[in-house]
Formats: sequence, C-alpha cells, structure tokens
Amino acid sequence: MTCRAARFRCNDGRTGFGVFDGTNRAPHDGDVFGAPRPAGAPLEHGAFALLSPCLPSRIIALWNNFYAMVAKLGKQAPAHVLWLTKPGASVIGPDEPIRRPRSHARRITFEGELGSVIGRRCGEVSADDAGAAKLHEARIEGIGSLSNALAPG
Repeated sequence: MTCRAARFRCNDGRTGFGVFDGTNRAPHDGDVFGAPRPAGAPLEHGAFALLSPCLPSRIIALWNNFYAMVAKLGKQAPAHVLWLTKPGASVIGPDEPIRRPRSHARRITFEGELGSVIGRRCGEVSADDAGAAKLHEARIEGIGSLSNALAPG
C-alpha cells in the first residue's frame, strides 16, 4: 500500500503533517523531508482540511517546452532557455479556491506539469549528483497566463 505525505489544518486551527494510506490520516512528527515518526491517533474524516504537501521557498520552472502553443500563436520559439519563478506562497492545497488577481484580465489556463521536489538546499550540482538532491517527482497542477512575449495581438 502506498502512503502519501499530507499536511493538514485541524478544525481548531492547528497544522500538522502526516501520511494518508487511502483510508487513515495518521499524524507524524517531522515533515516530508526528514524521517517522520508516528505521533498520535489517526484523524477522523472531516476533522481537518488538506494543505499543500510542502511549503517550497520558490518554484523554478522551465518555460519554453511549450512549443505547441508557440506554433499555435504563430510566434517564433525563443533561441535560449526561458525560466520562470513563482513564490512559494503561490502553492495552495487541493481544496482551496484559486483566486484571480483583480488586475489580471488576460485569459488564464489550466496547466499540468511534472515537477521534481528538491529535498535540500543545493547549487552547482552536477548531473551525476542531481538524483541525490531530488526527493521525489510530483504531479503539479496549476494555472497560468501567456506572457506578453507570446500573447496574441
């Protein structure tokens, strides 16, 4: 049976971390990056709300793997790799509403991505050593808006 990491907020406002095995939510001490240990009785359904599994300091993404959209818009693909960053505060839990900024009138689209969760601070990591820094791969779902460089018109 596969267990998934889960952060949660109890109805009384406390937040915690645990694992979900498909039926039970078992609180743990620690977090997804360490060696979590069971801590307390399982939480009853309805006694908590799920939060994002972790609180990243930031999200760094490769942008220009979006060649189909570039072609659809009749634009030329960039000659160099384009990266974007998002603040960690942009990550929300699975049942939280997505709030559109009032000042953003452009079209917003759903995005499904494959992400790598880096489990420790690192820099200048060689390709051979990169696997040791990666904690796991994750399905990332979000929303996005075309940049001014590729927006129609």
